[in-house]
Amino acid sequence: MAWQRECTAGVGTRCDSVFVQALSRPAMARPTLTAMGGAVLAATGHAVVGQFVDRQLARTLYAMLQLRQVRGEAKRDGQVPGASSFWGDSTLDALLLAVRPEVEAVAGGLLLPTYCYARLYVHGDALERHRDREACEVVASIHLGSRGLAPPPIRFAPDIEVHQRPGDAVVFLGSRLEHWRDPFQGTDFGQVFLNYVRAGGAYRHHAFDGRHQQFPSWMVEPTRQQHAGTVD
Repeated sequence: MAWQRECTAGVGTRCDSVFVQALSRPAMARPTLTAMGGAVLAATGHAVVGQFVDRQLARTLYAMLQLRQVRGEAKRDGQVPGASSFWGDSTLDALLLAVRPEVEAVAGGLLLPTYCYARLYVHGDALERHRDREACEVVASIHLGSRGLAPPPIRFAPDIEVHQRPGDAVVFLGSRLEHWRDPFQGTDFGQVFLNYVRAGGAYRHHAFDGRHQQFPSWMVEPTRQQHAGTVD
């Protein structure tokens, strides 16, 4: 697993790619948990993974959110009330499970899924500065695409901003690190948030976010056999 620092310092610090993971492994290979990945996340609170998912999948998920909005399938929340939000469906839950090994590789340890959330932001939407709840101990936020203009960067306290291209993910400690986005000036943009807790951590009781019955145990139990060279 290759990590590359690509930071430029200016007024504050701008990190277009703080740590980029090279995901050029064979299709059938499983990612390896690394001490390096966990150390990066522990030290900075976040790590950027370029092309975490391929652009075709990002486009597909983005189109899905747009169709759901047009067809009246969206939900609303109090955090970004103007945006179309989605959670609790089989498609998002499948994504949460499917990419867990890749998120574990960045986190440097085994994780339990809590929930997946997707949002289609529209013009004028902003994300207020906040920390996430305990069920979002480790978050992977994937950018899916945008219309009009690129989305504003996600900002982390005290003065970090991260720009993403479609398919890029930023993995961060959601319940620890304050984060926000400035108002969006384009037409719309899609983002999906994958939330986990550490399998041996203090927040493991939040696993599945109270929906244990909707996740068969054989799909979610963390096993060391899924990984080669696992570290805690």
